[in-house]
Amino acid sequence: MRRSLAVAGLTATALVTCLVAGPPVTRQAAAAASPVTAVSVSPGPFSVDGLTGTVTATVSVVLVGGGPGSCNQDFEYMWKNAVLVALTRTAGGPADVVTVRLVKHQQLADGAHWTGGWKIGSTRSGTWTITHAGWCSGAESYGYDPRDQGLVATTTVHGTHPPTLSTTHVPAVVRWDAKQWLVATLRDGYGHRLAHFPIVYGADTSCGSSNDGSSLVTTDRHGRVTIRLYRSLWECLYLVMPPRLPISSARTVLIQRRLERYTYYETVRASAPAGNHPVGVPVTITATLISNVGTASLQRLVGRTWRTVMTAPTVSGVTTIALTFTPTSAGLTYLRVLARPSAEYVSRLAPTVSPTVMLRAT
Repeated sequence: MRRSLAVAGLTATALVTCLVAGPPVTRQAAAAASPVTAVSVSPGPFSVDGLTGTVTATVSVVLVGGGPGSCNQDFEYMWKNAVLVALTRTAGGPADVVTVRLVKHQQLADGAHWTGGWKIGSTRSGTWTITHAGWCSGAESYGYDPRDQGLVATTTVHGTHPPTLSTTHVPAVVRWDAKQWLVATLRDGYGHRLAHFPIVYGADTSCGSSNDGSSLVTTDRHGRVTIRLYRSLWECLYLVMPPRLPISSARTVLIQRRLERYTYYETVRASAPAGNHPVGVPVTITATLISNVGTASLQRLVGRTWRTVMTAPTVSGVTTIALTFTPTSAGLTYLRVLARPSAEYVSRLAPTVSPTVMLRAT
């Protein structure tokens, strides 16, 4: 059951991914094919304060041809009847993207007008630019960057006293298959812990899609909630005002946090050929990893310090890499492999070392 839900979640999230990353075509091709003829967002500037302050910006897209009506009938209702717009923070704060669902459809002389509201909270300081508009999902998803047609729409938000959510893994790092929890602490914009406060939790299909959130969990007297992290589930926490379900356009999503386990690699091994090896002759050390894109470094022990001999890139999946070491003196040398994830995975995978192997040179 969990597996089928996870697959459904992947389908639902595909459109959001498309909005953020863009369609699998060149910018020039997208410009030529795009039915998007106009985009707009209330320009602001908006001033929002604290936990409960909110304003609403109107987001609109005009389409000539195409649109959600082109979705395959097998797709879910919500994807067949909505345009999703991604706004990216382009200045004034850390990188972030919000997705606004446009559902109001009106056919006018210049095309189909799709309109929706973005309820903005104090955590959204900065300049936000419409970067994608799309509809449908899965293999038939459509996504366009309006800037390819010279269509640029921005809005500015000035947020004060924004609430915060900080997280700690317990234990801090674990084996690939070991149990781990995440402790989240909520504070208001003045640093006070939000004790006995509801926060929305989502898993599987209710984490990462337009029906985010499946249950409410309540912080303890220290403003904390503890969530068990599962390797097979998508899990999210949302600070929503008002703190009720379901999450909808009537709620202000202040914080959306994807919960991820922080673990060592599933497998990192090193092996050296048996027997004695002549000094000065290169020896191949085989590294085997179940990994993501990143690097594998061959290291030797010098005194009490591990020094890198060489580094090679890894690919996603099961990777076998040939690394080379040339002994410079007779005797035993202690070697290991250090695996490091790419930037995309540093929040999920910890640097991981193999068991030590010994190489004897004569």
